[in-house]
Parts: sequence; structure tokens; C-alpha cells
Amino acid sequence: MRSRTIALLLFFTAALTGLVSCNFYNRQILPQINSGQPPSQNPSKVPGKTPTQISSRCAKNTIQDKTYSPITSQTPTTLEADTFFEKGKKQHENYTYKEALENFEIALKFYQEEQNFKKKAITLGSIGTVYHNKADYKKAIDCYTERLNIAEKINDSKEKAAALSSLGDAYYLMGNYPRAREFYEDSLAVPEKGDRARAIALGGLGSVYLSLGDYKRATNLHMERLKVINETLEKNQELTKEERKEFSKLKGAALGSLGHAHHMQRSYEEAMANYIDHLEIAKDNDDKPGVAIALGELASAYHSRWKRDGYKNDSSSKQAINCYEAPSKKDSDLGQAINCYEQRLQIAQEIDDRRLVASTHGGLGGIYYSIANLKRPPERFQESLDFYDKTIKSTENYLTTSEIIEDLPGIGNAKNLLGVSYFQISEIRKAQNKSSEAQENLNKAIQNLEGAISVRESLRKGLTETEKVFIFDTQQTTYLNLQQVYISNNQPELALEVAERGRARAFVDVLAKQLKTDRENSAILNIQDIKKIAQEQQATLVVYSHIKKENSIIGHNPFVYIWAVKPNQEKVVFKQVDLDELEKHLEQFKQKLPPGDRPANLIGSSILRAQIRSNKKDTNEVESDKQISKKDITDVLIKYYQTLIDPKETDPKRKDLKLLSKEDEKVIFIPQGALFEVPFAALYDTKEKQYLIEKYAILVAPSIQTLDIIRERQRNREFSGNFLENKDWLILGIEDAKPKKFCSQEVQLDKLPGAAKEAKDIAFNLFQGKAMEDKTEAAVKQKMPQARMIHLATHGLLNNCEEYAEVPGAIALDALENDDGWLTASEISQMKLQAELIVLSACDTALGRLTGDGVIGLSRSALTAGSSSAIVSLWNVDDNSTAFLMTEFYKQLKEQSQSGKLDRALALRQAMLNTKNYVDKNTKKKIYSEPYQWSAFTLVGEATTQLENHQ
Repeated sequence: MRSRTIALLLFFTAALTGLVSCNFYNRQILPQINSGQPPSQNPSKVPGKTPTQISSRCAKNTIQDKTYSPITSQTPTTLEADTFFEKGKKQHENYTYKEALENFEIALKFYQEEQNFKKKAITLGSIGTVYHNKADYKKAIDCYTERLNIAEKINDSKEKAAALSSLGDAYYLMGNYPRAREFYEDSLAVPEKGDRARAIALGGLGSVYLSLGDYKRATNLHMERLKVINETLEKNQELTKEERKEFSKLKGAALGSLGHAHHMQRSYEEAMANYIDHLEIAKDNDDKPGVAIALGELASAYHSRWKRDGYKNDSSSKQAINCYEAPSKKDSDLGQAINCYEQRLQIAQEIDDRRLVASTHGGLGGIYYSIANLKRPPERFQESLDFYDKTIKSTENYLTTSEIIEDLPGIGNAKNLLGVSYFQISEIRKAQNKSSEAQENLNKAIQNLEGAISVRESLRKGLTETEKVFIFDTQQTTYLNLQQVYISNNQPELALEVAERGRARAFVDVLAKQLKTDRENSAILNIQDIKKIAQEQQATLVVYSHIKKENSIIGHNPFVYIWAVKPNQEKVVFKQVDLDELEKHLEQFKQKLPPGDRPANLIGSSILRAQIRSNKKDTNEVESDKQISKKDITDVLIKYYQTLIDPKETDPKRKDLKLLSKEDEKVIFIPQGALFEVPFAALYDTKEKQYLIEKYAILVAPSIQTLDIIRERQRNREFSGNFLENKDWLILGIEDAKPKKFCSQEVQLDKLPGAAKEAKDIAFNLFQGKAMEDKTEAAVKQKMPQARMIHLATHGLLNNCEEYAEVPGAIALDALENDDGWLTASEISQMKLQAELIVLSACDTALGRLTGDGVIGLSRSALTAGSSSAIVSLWNVDDNSTAFLMTEFYKQLKEQSQSGKLDRALALRQAMLNTKNYVDKNTKKKIYSEPYQWSAFTLVGEATTQLENHQ
């Protein structure tokens, strides 16, 4: 079995955004003011000329086209400028920003008159830093841009690297992650930039990936950053006292960022150890912004741990606590969090840092929300209302400042927290029979949550597909919140619109770009659009929305919302079902399955042993497993049917409504999370003693909109004739694949006689052609783009050896000198396929990384590359039963082809039934009757194809 990587992120407290954003103050902005600084002079004002027409503009580059060389001599004017610069620097360090700006601008004018471009660039960076610390990022960007222009013209690598990172910082804090990433990467690419600039750029890039939710990459970058800093401190004995202090501050911030990465992965104790180290370093350096940031980090960690531990000790006492010391047993984590935030707020106000102040209000708002949310009897509702009011006041402060400084992540977090707070007030007022107040607060909840979604969606512009997937996992909570609000207000159709809007968005964008029309990538489906798609598909759409306990705002155990949209029925059927331990049942089901024949097993891989079971059990052991697990497997399939298909209904208004009825013929399931791994075909109805596949043709899709786009993409293609008869296909079966090492490890591959026979039977016996004889990776890659049908029967591997594997999964082929023989999901996704169908007749090909955007794996890669559909497996499949099932599937397609229309869902259904009911001629027994033998494969994507000319 494979280990899941489902991102479970609780961003609604708003505190963590404060961590990410404010870290930059200490970590990367303050030290830049000292970069290549002018010689120190007496900071008192000296007599002499003062430049006129001083302004705070930075956007215009005043260098003229000429030969540039930095001025090193100290003229009287330069000395005056140095004095003003040093005075501005001291004022900046004392957080008197207005006076600092005045002196920096005077110095800037002097340097301009002297054409001392090196010092002009440094001063522009300092002015930009002041604006940055005042959260005026647009002015800061103007200054940094001019600094970069000068640095490039005087060919100063260190200034160029510093300017690029500063630009990255500003764009990052405004939520423009693609631009920020670009600037940090450009900074890293600058040669001879120095260790300090390298550490800063690594930290900035790490924080971008942290905000995107790519925690592994973020952790590696911050570790590399910390290594650079430590090596500089240990090996460079020539550092001045001031330089050593700067690197010490950078080290503290790096530790804080590492702590944040641990925090987001719920390793709170490990995070807190990093945060405490950050706090101690900041205190040692008398670094007030650093101290404030570290206090916020600790506060958020205490709050998160308090929630994890079941809200133990709801004390909100305000006794004095030194947050950097270990709490006593009487101090609750919540009390620690409040006191840390209050100490942080005091420092933030003292240094006049409005971004720190705002994010602290956001963090306190999150804590007040948690306290208000504690279960209380009706007579104590007023206590809850009081804390919700405190939540709203704190969060409105956070929102107001975030809007002023154009902090998009902050705006999104604040609106989300306001939305759930107003919803909770609405629920209390409803319980008190105060309908008018309940409706007023409900309207505010919806308005804020919709606003939060819009803002967060804007953050995805310009990101790569992988980055969109990662960041979507950090944003999913808001979609779930709004669904719960609509359901509580008895508006299930609006909740369905939100559920659809909140899934597979990155995938939808990729597919929409492949259309010939000007269709808008981000088009959002309304309920009429959804009903129209159900009608066009002539199928019932069954949509699941999985709400985990930590995502529930209605005080509920894990549950699932289910909608059924029928093609010929106006009313949408809605159900809400408790999940309880159902996910564990699915895991138990897969553990009970006998081992298949088509997995690729890495020898000596501790990583994959947990994901792929060995298939080296002897026959007796396998038979014993079948006997032991048969009843357990059936019990799980029954439980899933009763939960996901025919749940008990407690609401009298919905009691007679069924998700599926006898009139339905085809069902398209739109799962979420772990429900993608459910074998819907094998779910068992005890009343009618039938498996679901005996009632309906079944297929799966990551979202409703992907169905619509894939169908439109298929219609846009110009094909003619019957591709089955014309042999426009690639059919390959490998008995003894010979790829090279995978992940630098030897690969254990059993022989698959069934796979080879499968390909031969399909190609020759059914279609009078030949299976592909050249089984090398190069030959298969060359053939795939021209084939309208692709069938690969071989070993499958659920992993990817690339360090930052974006898409797991690989298919075993034969290797050549320049190829490793592994056709990976990443390679497939980069192809341009014209296929109507790709069948991956191997183990675990339906699986991958579970995300809010669907399953990232081989099936998604096939659809991304252009295939209209994919047939893939949910577990390690049996070689012989798979060969039989696939042959039956193509028999059905061949029969259908006479009518000019293929329906892959109907063909797969009949193939499963034929496999299940097959009686061996010798034993006179059904030999493939167990669900694991016939129900492993699922159809993803478009079901039908017109074989005649179509356009």
C-alpha cells in the first residue's frame, strides 16, 4: 500500500500568514541596508550645501547612457552624502522612518550629483527598505527597480543580487508568488554575489514554496540556506562584528522558517524548538522585529498544538508568561499563545510596524474564534458571542491594514475568519429564535467567504500547474467553509456550485488551454451549467465533498456531502452522511487484497515497501489470505455502499429521495480525497444482492467541468473512419520487461505471461493485427502521439525517483543506451496525444498523490497529454484475470464499432460482468468471481467516441 500525502491545512486562523509575511522584515530586509555601506561618518548634520528638489520618487533611473565606473574617491560632496546616509541609517535602526527617509533622500541627491552610482544604488536600496518596512510595497518596488538598473549598468554583482532579492521580497508580501520566485531565482543565478546574498535568495525562494504548500522543497531550501550561513560564521574569520551580527540575524530567521515548515506539517514540538532558537538569537542581537516575529511563531504553534490536543484547558488567563521559556504545567497552550501575541503586539506598535501589528491582530482573532467555538450550553451563549465579537474586531483591524498595504494573502485570511465568525453568530441567533439577526449575520458570512475565495483564486494567476496544485491545498478550507454555510441555510445547489468550483482548478486550466475556442480558463459553473452537462453526458453525476473533522465549522465528526444530478430530472438530490472510520475501512480493504502480479518492486527500498507489497508469497499463503480476507472485504464493500450510495436518511423531507434509481443507466462519480480510491464497481447492495456494476455503467472524473472540456476537446479533433479497423492503435504486452535501475536501485520484475498473451489476443485475434514488437521506451514514445488507442500491459510502479517528483507513477518498458526503460507520468504529461483511450494494464495506475486538485498520477498525465479517457487500476492486479478482463473489454468495443459509436463505460461494465461470471471449462467453477479480480480497473474521462467523420 502506498502512504498518502494529503495536505490538511488550517489557514483560517490567519496567524500563519503573519509568520510567512513578517519573517522577511528581519530575515532579508534589514540587513540589506548595510550592504556595501559608505564609510562611517559622524552622524550629526554638517554645514554645507543641501540639494534642492528632494522627493521620495524612485521609479526613474537618472543614469545617462555613458561609460560607468563606481567612484571610489571621497570628494567633499561625497563625504557630506555619507554623513546624511549614516544619519538616515541610525534613524532607520531606531524605527524613525520619516526622518530616515529625509536623510537618505538628501544623500541620494548628493550621490547623483557626484555620479557615484555605487552609493546611489545602495541608498536606493535603503530608501526602498524604509518603504518596505512601512508596508508601502509599490514605492519600495520603484526604488528596488532603479537600484537594479544601476547595478546592471555598473556591473556590480552584489548590488544586483541584493536588488533582485529585495524585489522578490516585495512581490512575495503582496502575494505575487510567480514574480517573487522569478526574482529570487534570478538572484541565485548572479555570479560572485557572495554568501549573504545567496542565503537571502535561498530563504526567499523557500518561503515562496512554503506559501505554495510545497513543504519538501521549502524545507530543503531553508536547510541549504542555514548551511550557507553556518559555514560563513564558522569559516570566515574576517567578518566584522557588524557582519557577524547580520549573519546571526539571518540564522535566526532561517531557523524560524524551518520551524514554519515543520509547523505546516503538524510537527509542532519540532517547530517550537526552532522558534525558540530564533527568539533567543533575536534577543541576543537586540533585534526587536526578530523578537516580535519569533513571538508570533511561538504563539501560532501553541494555538495549533492546543487544537491538536483536543482543546485541553480552555483558560484564557493573562498571567505574565515569558513566551521563550518552557511553560509551567498550570499554563495552558492557549494562555501561552495569547501572552505571546500580546507581547508581540506591544513590540510591533513600539517599532511602528503596521504589518506586524495587523498580522498579530489576525492571530489573536484566530485564538478568540477558537475560544468562542468551545461547546457551551444555551445559558452560556453570551460568552461565545462576546468572543466572536472580539474575533471580529481583531480581524477587521487585520483586514483594514491588509487592504491598505495590498496584502492579498492577508485579505483572504481575514475575510475567511470573518466569514466563519459571522456564521457562528448566525447559528447562535437561530438557536435563540432571532431570525432577523441570524439572517443578517448569515449574509455577512457568505459575503466574506465569497470574497476570501475570490482573493485566494487571484493568487493562483501566473503559477505553474504544479504550483497551483500545491497552493490549492492550502486554500481548500474556504471552499469547504462556504459549502457548510450554504447547507446549513438549506441551499444545497449553491453548495454544489462551490464544491465544483473548489476542485481540479489547475487541471481545468491546463485542459481549457488546449481548446481551439477562446473559452475562459477560470469559468465557473452554475447549477444550470451542471445540469446541462449531466444531460449532455446522459449520465447521473454523483458528487462527493469530504469534510474532515478539522475542517468542520458545524461541530461535527467527519462527514461527506453527496449530490446526485440526473440527466432528466430538475431536482438535485442531496445527502449528508457521517463518515466516522470509513477511510480506515478502505485501507483495511486494500491490505486484505491478495498480492497481484504486475507491481514493480524496488529491492532494498524502505520507501516503497510500505507502498507496494511483495508478490513472492507461495500459493498456500495466498490461498490462506483469500479465505481469511473474503468476508472482511465483503463487509467493507457493503459498508461503503450503505454510506456512499444508499445512506440512511434522517431528514423526513429527503427520506424518499434516492441518489441512484433503477432508471439510471450510467453513473459518473466525482470523488474527493481518499474517495478516489474507492472501487465503486464492487460496492455491494445487500437488499438486491448485487454489485453496483451489475446495475450501472460507471466512470470517474476529477470534476464536472473536466468532463465538459474533455468532450469539447475531443469534438474539435478531425478523425475519420473506424480506428479499430484501420489499426490506428498501439498495443503492447511485455512478459519480461528489462528497464534499468529505478531511483538508483535494482528492480524486481516477475515475468508476466498473461500480459504478453493479453496484447496478442487483442491485436491479432480481435483486430487481425500485430502487437508492437519493439518494446523499448524510445519506440513506444515515438508511436504514442499518432495512436488513437494505446494499450500497455506490463509492470506499474507507484513512485518517481526525481527529488521533487511532481507526478508519481511509471510503466516498465525495455531500456536502450540512452533510455532507462521507465515511461514516467511526467514524461507522458509532456506528450501531445490524439488518443481516444489509453489503457494502463498494470498495477496501481489509478493511484498517485491525493490533492485538492484530484489524483496526481498516471491517469491525469494521460488526460493532460490529450487522451480523452484512461482505464487504470486501483491496486496490484492479478495477471490472468486482468488479461481475461481486457480481452473481454475489447470484444465489447469491437461489437459496438459496428454501430459507429463506442461507449467505453458500457464495454468495461460488460467486461467486468463477463470476468466475474466466467466458468472454467475444466473445473466448471467461476475462477475470477472475487471483486479484487474483476473490479480493480476504473474508467476516467470521456466515455463515448463517434467513429464516423466528425468535427
